[in-house]
Amino acid sequence: MPIITSNSRGSPCLCEFGECTRSISAYPVTMPSVRNVAIDNLKPLTERDGVGALWENSILADCLKWLHYHQTLASLYFWRTYTGAEIDIVEEREGGIYAYECKWSRPAGRASRAPASFLAAYPGASFEVITRESYRAYLGA
Repeated sequence: MPIITSNSRGSPCLCEFGECTRSISAYPVTMPSVRNVAIDNLKPLTERDGVGALWENSILADCLKWLHYHQTLASLYFWRTYTGAEIDIVEEREGGIYAYECKWSRPAGRASRAPASFLAAYPGASFEVITRESYRAYLGA
């Protein structure tokens, strides 16, 4: 995913210098079945590692398809600070910033919230958690 360079020093981040890490998150956009055959992991989802990463990849792929089909111009980013706070998908479109955290499962009684540092840096940004139960609404289905 591309990363905005927002300052004259060429710091690769969506935000002010020093806020984000220099590492990126790689989202290989392939069919999950091809990936699973390649790594010899054909176990049921309940028995395998990395389900969260597969979920993020799937949501990102669906997001890219939705944007293309609806001819919506948007820039997509991954956001992470040096302290480890992160957001899986950040969309910049139509003059707004929309942040999404992809969660395959959440511990009971624990709500996901946007990192305070993200909300402080982008006060008008929206934040939403995409789960197995809510992803259809996110895609407008």
